[in-house]
Amino acid sequence: MNEIEINQRASEVTSEITSGLQGGLYEGIQGTLRILWDTKELNAWAESTYINNKQANHKITIGYKLAQQLYGISKEYQRFMQLNQDCETFKDSFSYLNTIPKLPKFDSIDSSIENMFLGGLTWVYFHELGHLTQEHQYIRNKFSTNKSTSPHIEESFSKSYNPPQGKDAAISHATEFAADHEAVSYCLGELFRHFIPREEIENNAITANSRSEFLNTLFLFVCGLSCTMYLFHGVDTRELTKLPEGSHPEPIRRLEACIPQLIETLDLFSQSISSLKINRKEIANLCIGAAHSFGYFWRSRNGNPNTEIINGILQDPHLCSYWGEVIAAWDEIEPFIVSIRWFGTNLGLLQFTDTIRHKIYNNQQPENTN
Repeated sequence: MNEIEINQRASEVTSEITSGLQGGLYEGIQGTLRILWDTKELNAWAESTYINNKQANHKITIGYKLAQQLYGISKEYQRFMQLNQDCETFKDSFSYLNTIPKLPKFDSIDSSIENMFLGGLTWVYFHELGHLTQEHQYIRNKFSTNKSTSPHIEESFSKSYNPPQGKDAAISHATEFAADHEAVSYCLGELFRHFIPREEIENNAITANSRSEFLNTLFLFVCGLSCTMYLFHGVDTRELTKLPEGSHPEPIRRLEACIPQLIETLDLFSQSISSLKINRKEIANLCIGAAHSFGYFWRSRNGNPNTEIINGILQDPHLCSYWGEVIAAWDEIEPFIVSIRWFGTNLGLLQFTDTIRHKIYNNQQPENTN
């Protein structure tokens, strides 16, 4: 696709989602949701004029430059995988996985590129929606020490000219993780809606073709969301911080929260829909492999030695200090978020396991920091 076609496709997809939300969830709360496109910024942002729970007046803005970058990098990644996925050097890099990541088969490479592009784009959209449904800008102003007069929450790490520190950074990071969590829930719903017919779900009779299309697109969706996280953060070679700093968490930490959520949610779905015929190990291999393969590509593309392997929150070298601050911030703001959240399922609400909490509260070191 050329730039005009990319812009048109991006606009069509987001307009369709917006129309569905406006005619459904937003109509139910007598609110409004609009999607706007920016011609200058490689960015995306959410805007709300929340005042005392009176009305949801929400806007999502995405830059055309972002859409073009997402498509271009999707194309680069797939070409990279075609050239490298069967090479011994590539395979050796993933020897720690049970299954070496490999591009799923589609009708054409163009179809595969588009699916990854749309996965990243819808991820951005639903991440912004997550900020809006939980009114994160209002929450940040209510609980942070440095009040903002802007109604925007922006996604590009580099756009933060006055980066938050201390508790303000912890609250900012907690709300980013919360928006990510909402986005995972929404995106999985969209994947099911698009690739598994409703009657197959209702009759618990999912066909092999539907299952294959769903899993293939899930792989590319994970690549797409990984792409947006690395792209927004920029080519940053710093190591993981001991405490929350700035407006956004590092991409690897966001992935270490998102990937387990994907695995857990899909495991729940597979237990309730037996004909889906996917087990936890298969889901984990697919999701982790997709994220790692994109990280490998990103490191090769940008020469970034700190594109880390996903080990999980429990292996974070700063488990107690970093995640302790984030969880403390989330525990403070969660009750208020629950009281004002416009809509959403329980699966979309950020959670931290008892195991993680126990280790932090008892100041236990990570199980493996290698």
